[in-house]
Amino acid sequence: MPPTSASTGMLLVPVIGVVSAAIILGEPLGLREIGAMVLTLGGVTLALQRA
Repeated sequence: MPPTSASTGMLLVPVIGVVSAAIILGEPLGLREIGAMVLTLGGVTLALQRA
């Protein structure tokens, strides 16, 4: 895996943390959190397509 793809994949860590907190701790997922995850995943997707 190229270093650029690996470093871009590190941007997924906060998304995994939010989803894990919602599942394990029962944290509520609001519209703000869902919107932030969608934007983050969209940015990672665009970055990986261009790499």
